[in-house]
Amino acid sequence: MKDAAGNKSIYTKNSQTTANDTIVPTVGTPALTSSSVTQTGLTVNWTAASDTVYAANTLQYQVCYSTAGFTNDVTTAKTKTCTGYETNMTTKALTGLTAGTTYYYTVLVKDGSGNESVYTQTSKTTDGIMVSAFDSAAGADDSVFAVAVQSDGKVIIGGSFLNYRGTAINRIARINTDGTLDTSFTVGTGFDNAVYELLIQSDGKILVGGYFTTYNGTTVNYLTRLNADGTRDTSFNSGTAANNTVTALYQLSSGKILIGGAFTTYNGTSKPGIARLYSDGTLDTAFNNGGSGTGGTNIDVNDIEVLTDGSILIGGTFTSYNGTSVNRIAKLSSEGAPDSAFTTGIGTGFNDIVYDISLLSNGNIVVVGDFTSYKGTASQRIAFINASTGALETAFTSGADNTIVSAAVQSDGKIVIGGVFTNYKGTARNRIARINTDGTLDTSFDPGTGADANVLCVRIGADGKITAGGLFTYFNASLKSGVVKLWN
Repeated sequence: MKDAAGNKSIYTKNSQTTANDTIVPTVGTPALTSSSVTQTGLTVNWTAASDTVYAANTLQYQVCYSTAGFTNDVTTAKTKTCTGYETNMTTKALTGLTAGTTYYYTVLVKDGSGNESVYTQTSKTTDGIMVSAFDSAAGADDSVFAVAVQSDGKVIIGGSFLNYRGTAINRIARINTDGTLDTSFTVGTGFDNAVYELLIQSDGKILVGGYFTTYNGTTVNYLTRLNADGTRDTSFNSGTAANNTVTALYQLSSGKILIGGAFTTYNGTSKPGIARLYSDGTLDTAFNNGGSGTGGTNIDVNDIEVLTDGSILIGGTFTSYNGTSVNRIAKLSSEGAPDSAFTTGIGTGFNDIVYDISLLSNGNIVVVGDFTSYKGTASQRIAFINASTGALETAFTSGADNTIVSAAVQSDGKIVIGGVFTNYKGTARNRIARINTDGTLDTSFDPGTGADANVLCVRIGADGKITAGGLFTYFNASLKSGVVKLWN
């Protein structure tokens, strides 16, 4: 220092070290979220952190993840797969993941002094096995025999259940896209016995077939139609209707309805196994007029499929149609007359029950059931058949090891099958599998441990997702109780 006369002095030298920055960044809220979930990836999202020393846009982040849950601290997180620190970000895409797998993930944040914080760990399952909306929740308390998927993604289920997720509801229910019960679907006391088949008409009304005789206290013998809100459609005048179970439904482009089952009469008129109705539920007597319908020890028609030319295929337990031997499959004209060329072409037909017939993109059909041969050729519960001639296109000498109950064809031609089987062509597949267009197993569709009991119906929605119903309680070790939705 210096005074006015120019005299100078100096202070004693001293020093001071600033305190080290040891304060960790404050993580952002709310919690981590995920988006853009696919079979092989997902995007992790978070809110930016803050720091007492460094600007927010200088903070660095990395995502650390594993297929098993881990302790939520910085040290443990760093032992998992980590993406590496990057500056000023609040989203990170993870790629190369495994389909249908649950990933546990967190985010680490670091400031300029190297202080690190950890966000709260969360998890997400990639598409491939389960759709998260139906995860880990009890569903129906008994069997689901039928599933129908609405255009809005809601699912109608029918069966023998009396309860869905703790709410009493007798044998029919509608499920929201998140798996919860749709309480706007009003069924009253519901059905008095099992529902076996559901069909959503082009106008949104719902045809229901089964073993019931009443709906919400009103007599409806084995067949009825509901409005979109679940109330009975009083314009559907089925009269005394069928005299036994209805198990197959098909709406024609004309609006008329084909029904199949174990009945022998409809509104008092003899119509064994199959009948055609007008859109109001009254009988169209012109269909197979004078014919004796299905016959045999059991006459049941389990499924109906209509070809592009209007001809009709039926499969079931019957062994004759209009008095002619046709073992468990038959082709009819649009008016119900037997197709003689197809009858000749199928020869001895199937040696046991046909449960489902589906149309393939090449115009042929895939048939599934409990049979082990077709026309004397070994074919284990599944066969590809020429829809015109009845010729066997592809036999499956080592197909499923037990019954296939249901099949659904995807837009890419692959076929989802459900049933009682636990093995397909030598590979373990518990009660559900997907097969390629050549009949080989599609190994990219791996349901893990699958269903713990029978899958009785499979349906594919407009979004490509697969809904399955059945007797199962668990699917891939996750609580599902009768209904599960799977990724395609």
